Amino acid sequence: MPTGKFYKWQMLLSEFDIVYLTQFAIKAQALADHLAENPVDEEYEPLKTYFQDEEVSFVGENISKAYPGWRLFFDRAANHQDKGIGAVLVSESGQHYPMAAKLRFNCTNNMAEFDACILCFRMAINMNVYELFVIGDSDILIHHVQGEWVVKNQKIIPYVQYVQNLCKRFHKIEFKHTPRIQN
Repeated sequence: MPTGKFYKWQMLLSEFDIVYLTQFAIKAQALADHLAENPVDEEYEPLKTYFQDEEVSFVGENISKAYPGWRLFFDRAANHQDKGIGAVLVSESGQHYPMAAKLRFNCTNNMAEFDACILCFRMAINMNVYELFVIGDSDILIHHVQGEWVVKNQKIIPYVQYVQNLCKRFHKIEFKHTPRIQN
């Protein structure tokens, strides 16, 4: 609820059918949104977009020193038109393999997070990656897959089982939850 000057401005602007909305911070979610809006499909054309930081944006500890192997960052994105998923697989040498897809079915945010993780797991398996460090902001995905939380939502059970089966294909797999504000 706006107070003080904001309330006064809102009242003055309402006469002209102008609505004041507060600006939200744009963080690394912008990368996930961008990948979700520009998926690689049969109509793919190379993107000519300049990102100021070509590295994956990660606030906090430097995970490249803590884990020298393959790393996976995943997230879901939604806008007024579609839902999408994006992920970045980072090799031991620092090579980035971004991927994105549109979800053409109704799903919850948690289902989209699982789909994003599955997308990248499949790519890692196809690239013969055997050790993987998975980083995401989905508490539910990470804790359910590790068996720390009980799955109560019937719609999520097949996703959890599928991701757990994919995890068995890796010799070593670790998960790290990153709070959304640091993702």
